[in-house]
Amino acid sequence: MRGEQNRHPVVDVCPLRVVIEFFGGKRQLGHEGEGLAKIRKEKLAPDRIARAVMAPVRKALEFAGRLLCTELGLHDRLRSRLRVHWRIWYPRGAPATADARMSCAMVAAGAKGPGSADRWGMHWDIFCEVVDNFGDVGVCWRLAAELAGRGQDVRLWIDDAGALAWMAPGGCAGVAVHALDALDADFVPGDVLLAPFAARLPQIALAPIARAALIRPKAPVVIQLEYLSAEAYVERSHGLRSPVAGGAGADLRKWFFFPGFTAASGGLLREGDIAERQARFDRAAWLGARGLRWAGEPVISLFCYEPAVLGQWLLATARSPCQLLVTPGRARAALQRTLRSLPAGWNRDAFLKIDYLPELSQREFDHLLWACDCNFVRGEDSLVRALWAGAPMVWQAYPQSDDAHFAKLAAFLDWLQAPVSLRQFHQAWNGAAGAELVPLDLVRWRTVIARARTRLLAQDDLVSRLLRFVAENR
Repeated sequence: MRGEQNRHPVVDVCPLRVVIEFFGGKRQLGHEGEGLAKIRKEKLAPDRIARAVMAPVRKALEFAGRLLCTELGLHDRLRSRLRVHWRIWYPRGAPATADARMSCAMVAAGAKGPGSADRWGMHWDIFCEVVDNFGDVGVCWRLAAELAGRGQDVRLWIDDAGALAWMAPGGCAGVAVHALDALDADFVPGDVLLAPFAARLPQIALAPIARAALIRPKAPVVIQLEYLSAEAYVERSHGLRSPVAGGAGADLRKWFFFPGFTAASGGLLREGDIAERQARFDRAAWLGARGLRWAGEPVISLFCYEPAVLGQWLLATARSPCQLLVTPGRARAALQRTLRSLPAGWNRDAFLKIDYLPELSQREFDHLLWACDCNFVRGEDSLVRALWAGAPMVWQAYPQSDDAHFAKLAAFLDWLQAPVSLRQFHQAWNGAAGAELVPLDLVRWRTVIARARTRLLAQDDLVSRLLRFVAENR
């Protein structure tokens, strides 16, 4: 008996090879009412092994579960609500008859909602394809870490994990990172498989998932996590079945899950302790610890793509004291390119101080947003973090060639109940034709963001909704 990752009790039965050798050719195992299992001594496919072993071993596992309840001193009423689930784990790359372990874990029978998942845990596979700008891996890592923090076991399959070295340098207990190209035919799918954004389930994983659906008491649930938007289609499409056209995945139980800003959507990623962490945050100490000299002037963070009005905004900002904290990558490159184009003496009074930041972990990026009086952010992940920060913010949507990002921007500003000045600034910052840059109105914008944050905090977060959705559809 042991505790798997200190989350739920597990009984290790024996290595799978021993099971096969025990049943293979020379012996047979039968049980009254269970029938007779016959396993020939040969190399069997994982699904055939599972089918052969399940029936005769079930009562042995139930006995182990009852014994485990007795050892743990569980109350009789609780014991009656428990059942044993078993799982065969194959080491990656090993043949079906190699050493593996078959474990049984007790989970609440018939329990619904995130409470049961939080306590007992499910096994999740998240498939991440990094397109650009690290938004994909950022969202996937936040999701994986939050799931693990609620008792879930997570495998993150990713095609480029390089950004995690600075984004999540300490890793996270309960999250195992694997190379996406390491998937093979021996893949054993978890209880939930999640593909975010434009990613799709790897083709090589479809057959193992289909086999698992036939073998297991509950088929794996497949989630397509879509892009964040405030547009009307989100509420219409959230939670709908996602049809799979033909092939090995034709019968998969797959659903759309749309993040969003309303109770009828999938919600936003939010850690349970974020408000407490922010209340303890010391802005002056954080700036000082990073060698950033701060004399009380407004502090602005810059995390953007390449806004065409950046030069115009710098000229306006340099008219009064301000400290600009610039993130690495595209924002820094855009700023330095713009600075070279400005006329000599544009900052002659040195009112505008510019500091270049190193790459920040996700937790440190939160600290940056908390330390600033206004945050310029881009993409999805930093938009959500800026909303939780509660300071005035300007969002640059990911530019799309067909200008579809303007509809996305307008829908967000409508949900935000943005005043005219904030709408005008966003339109200019996002490159809308004919839009003019207006002065920052930090006092009024702070009120708008604070009200939006309050509305969001009154809703369940994305992981709570996701756990509930999976429990209802397994």
